[in-house]
Amino acid sequence: MGTVTQLLVGSTSLVLFPGAVRAASSNEGQAVLRTNLRFVVAGGLVIAGLFALFGGQMVSLVFGSEFFLSQWAATVLGLLALFVGISNAYGTQGLIAAGKESVVGLIIAAGATVAVLGHVILDSRYGAEGGIAAWIAAEALVAVLSVWAYFRFRSL
Repeated sequence: MGTVTQLLVGSTSLVLFPGAVRAASSNEGQAVLRTNLRFVVAGGLVIAGLFALFGGQMVSLVFGSEFFLSQWAATVLGLLALFVGISNAYGTQGLIAAGKESVVGLIIAAGATVAVLGHVILDSRYGAEGGIAAWIAAEALVAVLSVWAYFRFRSL
């Protein structure tokens, strides 16, 4: 599941946001990136907070009482929106606008690799919560690599 999500998020970044790429490549691109980043961070923190407070109960409510999600797993899962938003902002609006599509592809491949390895290792031992941890680790890696690559290649 994490690998599929990683590939879908990356594909969406490359294909469905041409307006954001054009805006980021214009003179006011930095202002666009900063504005979107503020929105992503604020929204991501709100979602993470809501998941931390109500995530376990929402999973039980939606999927049935036999499904349980611990408080830590719900909190970590809430960070997904923040990580995906950061990686899309820097990857889509920063790296692609700078002409570094191949770097974005490598970052997505790294995230997919971490997702696959994480699921193989953690799912068998920890079940669904291991899968959540693998998924979040992959998304966090993509976000960190996107930010690093953006600042590394921005001036080139």
